[in-house]
Amino acid sequence: MLSREEIENWDSTGDASEPVPTPAPAPTPETAAASSALASVSTRANEPSQSQPSSAPSLTPAPPSPPPPPPAPVSAPMATHAPAKEPIRAAMSEPAPAAPRPTRREPPRLSRYLFGVAGIVILLMLTGLIDFVLRVPSEETKLKAKADGIVVLTGGSSRVSDAMELLAQGLGKRLLISGVNPASGPNDISRTLPEFRRLLECCVDLDRSALNTRGNAAETQRWARERGFTSLIIVTSNYHMPRALAEMAHRMPEVKLVPYPVVAEQWRNEPWWTRIAKMRLLLVEYVKYVVVVVRLRLDDIGLIPDTSEGRSSAVPFAKSRATAQLR
Repeated sequence: MLSREEIENWDSTGDASEPVPTPAPAPTPETAAASSALASVSTRANEPSQSQPSSAPSLTPAPPSPPPPPPAPVSAPMATHAPAKEPIRAAMSEPAPAAPRPTRREPPRLSRYLFGVAGIVILLMLTGLIDFVLRVPSEETKLKAKADGIVVLTGGSSRVSDAMELLAQGLGKRLLISGVNPASGPNDISRTLPEFRRLLECCVDLDRSALNTRGNAAETQRWARERGFTSLIIVTSNYHMPRALAEMAHRMPEVKLVPYPVVAEQWRNEPWWTRIAKMRLLLVEYVKYVVVVVRLRLDDIGLIPDTSEGRSSAVPFAKSRATAQLR
């Protein structure tokens, strides 16, 4: 058991709140018993002091305080630009939002209607072109039936000579050469057809007023009406025949028309689809044919004036030759 001097010495050398650890001597049986007794006395002495404050100084030493908690680990100072990297890192880690898919706008109803009409027109044009090409003869036909007159439209090779051969065969009473170049005189024509000079003098009429197929049809109508002809043999190139017949039939529905297509050597030797020039010629002729058909429909309803009135300007070859000699 400790004496009073030892207790006072204990209080004066250490702080009750912060005791200073001192190396303890090796414990002995007597020392251990004394320490146990002292601990029990200190416990009983502290209990009243917690409930009722006492002014008397405590004679027992305060128990050692628990060791302080370990210091928290000091983190490394963060860089000043770290907050700026966080949004970038987050933006790089997160997938970018998908771009909005553009909505497909439907074409207006008027555009769809126009596209439909254009498609139908193109389909009809292609169908008509095929029909037109199939109707172009590739070989000349041999005529057996006679007609009142023969009309040849100038502009192609060997047209006039083929028409003169038909006249020489007695297939027509007279021949009208429509669309003669005003610069070509009777002597020029007779030099190109020396074997048909007798027929030129008696049975051929020259028309210099027609400038196109429409003019040929108008002059042919006047010539046939003045001669009283009710049947005609039409001589022209094979690719020009559909348009010529359309013009003639529209102006002379009461006259019987017999086509005699002239087929050139280049059409006989090779098909039309093997030469670009032939294909272009057929396409251009088909477009002209469509224009003629449309114009004739407008003529039927009175939108285009009729030019068939008046007298024929055709002049007999003999008379034209005599006039040229007088000049």
